[in-house]
Amino acid sequence: MFWFAVTAGGLSSAVWSLSYWSSADFGLFLTYVTIATAAACWRLKIPGVTPVLSLHFLFLLLSISQLSLPETMVIALAGAVLQYPLFAQKMRPSEFLFELAVATLATAGTYLFHADLVVHSGRASPLALAASASILFLLTTAPGYFLARLNGGVGVLQGWRDVPPADVAAITGVLTAISQLLADEPRIAEIDINPLLADADGVVALDARVVVSAAAPGGADNFAIRPYPSGLVETVQWHGREITLRPIRPEDEAQHLAFLEKLDPVDVRMRVFYSRRSIERSELARLTQIDYEREMAFIATAPSPEGEETLGVVRATSDPDNRDAEFGIIVRSDLKGSGLGERLMRKLIEYLHAKGTQRLVAQVLRENTRMLELARRLGFTIDPDQPDPRMCAISLRLQ
Repeated sequence: MFWFAVTAGGLSSAVWSLSYWSSADFGLFLTYVTIATAAACWRLKIPGVTPVLSLHFLFLLLSISQLSLPETMVIALAGAVLQYPLFAQKMRPSEFLFELAVATLATAGTYLFHADLVVHSGRASPLALAASASILFLLTTAPGYFLARLNGGVGVLQGWRDVPPADVAAITGVLTAISQLLADEPRIAEIDINPLLADADGVVALDARVVVSAAAPGGADNFAIRPYPSGLVETVQWHGREITLRPIRPEDEAQHLAFLEKLDPVDVRMRVFYSRRSIERSELARLTQIDYEREMAFIATAPSPEGEETLGVVRATSDPDNRDAEFGIIVRSDLKGSGLGERLMRKLIEYLHAKGTQRLVAQVLRENTRMLELARRLGFTIDPDQPDPRMCAISLRLQ
């Protein structure tokens, strides 16, 4: 809506201004057009200041004080159109229209402001020109700032006008490194980095302050949301191939969907006790975006032509007191009986034992003989006396 309002207002002001065309000195107008257009091709770089300044700004300001509004509008439009291919090769058409509209609005607004000052003071003065320069700068920069704010700052990171996009990968790397530092070093009580400058060349911290405490108030154990437990990732040999056993990640969503789609409906029924042909997007997100403090899901993955594929998954959710953890496991249908399920189960049991969980439990269909046989090998107790005659309860004491 903001983009539409600025664009419509700017283009309307351009049409309105040009409809009243007049030129008291056409030769002077051509001179200004030529010089201002040439100036649009140059940038003034001030060390330590971003973005670079356009010399076109100065000649546009002189045009406001010397020429008519239609003539000044032509100079503003010519400069904006010329700068588009020279300095904004990656600018989208919508961005170009917005820039064009901002230029026309700023020019019309500043021209009317300067004319009003001259009328009230009776003459053009350096003070009026300085005030007009401030208004022109404000009207030129403010719309882009507000649009970036409305976009949550994304516009700033993606670049604007002649400012190239910031190195988002470098920003992400800094945030990840800081998060990992806070997780690894519990003695850090506070980190203050201000300012942190990011541009196309990377990220630079101009000032930083770190407060440490012997009381060790930090560390991953004190995080409101537990970070990804990378220490649980392991690579093992399995039937002559290398596979990875690791906790699931949010970015595994597409890979996990591909895994679920390859499962036999009978295997799905053995896992969730009813047949299903599809999975909702919200449920898929819940399966991959887990709270590692109360839940754990280990997946077995292997390299594939697409990059990586999921072979099986085992997950367990603990109760608030960490007494019982209910688990479920499923492997790809063509890998049943290969020992992968037992490999995943042993990793889960080891993890829950170290976490202090008292007991591992599950409900299993009586007809799921493969799971019941695996449970016996792992030492589970099987209780067939259940309210639902189709089910068996299995449990394994971990402590």
